[in-house]
Amino acid sequence: YGRVYISTNASAAVGSKLAIEGNGSAAGGHALILRGTIDSLNTVLQGSLQYLSLNNWNWIHSGESDVITFVVQDTPIIQNAEDSKNKVIASTNVLVDPVNDAPSIELLMDTADGEADFVLDEDEIKALPPIRVSDPDVNERFHGMLQTTIQSTGEGGTFELRSAPGLQVMPTSSPKKLVLRGSTDALNRLLGGSLKSGSEVFYLPADDWSGT
Repeated sequence: YGRVYISTNASAAVGSKLAIEGNGSAAGGHALILRGTIDSLNTVLQGSLQYLSLNNWNWIHSGESDVITFVVQDTPIIQNAEDSKNKVIASTNVLVDPVNDAPSIELLMDTADGEADFVLDEDEIKALPPIRVSDPDVNERFHGMLQTTIQSTGEGGTFELRSAPGLQVMPTSSPKKLVLRGSTDALNRLLGGSLKSGSEVFYLPADDWSGT
């Protein structure tokens, strides 16, 4: 699930006394092979051997740990190393604990000046611009749900939800604040993030009101 590698500073410190082969990725079918003197090997192995897991992978969600296998042999590396009896093998389990990655939100407006302002005329009812939400950890949560809040902080308008299939409209919602809970797919269908089309959330300005 991950890759074992050596820090650049460590390999530079031992110089020609150490030969390095492979990239340490089991997924790629390559081992990290170090060949050198005992001192150079110990210099690298004591604090310079590093592990990099796959993006957004952890042992709790996957249900299993990664394993790093160490093989030490005192004969030259031969074509069929499994035939060599002059070697020892050790292994260690790697448990990558989960972390809570922050969700993201993207406003999918295309404007010439790069600004993302939502502009409408007085008394015009208009759908909000397309919005896409995502979270790399969403499938690790109960039922794989996100909660999204859309709120107007000004005095001028309210929201109207035309359709919300597959979503929960939370009790804390109000005319000026929509609190929606559901899967990322359902949220993006509602908000227009799936097809970059208009959303099902409309902004209703107060009568004869203009401003920001």
